[in-house]
Amino acid sequence: MAAPSSSRWMAARVLYVVSFLDMLGVSMIIPSLPQYVKSMDGGAVVFGLLMSIYGFIQFFAAPIVGSLSDHYGRKRVLLACFVGSSAGYLLLGLSWNIYIVLLSRIPSALFKHTLDIIKVAVTDGEEADKRSASIGRLNAAANAGFIIGP
Repeated sequence: MAAPSSSRWMAARVLYVVSFLDMLGVSMIIPSLPQYVKSMDGGAVVFGLLMSIYGFIQFFAAPIVGSLSDHYGRKRVLLACFVGSSAGYLLLGLSWNIYIVLLSRIPSALFKHTLDIIKVAVTDGEEADKRSASIGRLNAAANAGFIIGP
């Protein structure tokens, strides 16, 4: 009985570190976006569109990604989300004009549901009275990554 508990504890710790690193990376990208858009002759409207596209796509993609993680498993979908969002960030970094920057936000928005999947993975099988503490630790790790990042 101790082994499943021990492996569950280790898996949760790994997911806390993953969420920390995920938000660390995000916090390095987001603050530089306005200057990046400006360097490509994009103004405030373009930046607003850039951020709106991301939120709009995420709104509709979240339930789909959640269903996929229920069907195919958290680990597979989490890895797919990391690969997909990394592809979007790579395209953002390699973009040569503002249209490619806008295009790069699509895969990032479609696949950037890593924290959502991690939250579910951490609380899967968790006793009801321990879930809020697990989510609190996860949020603390993610927020620490975002704070330390820039």
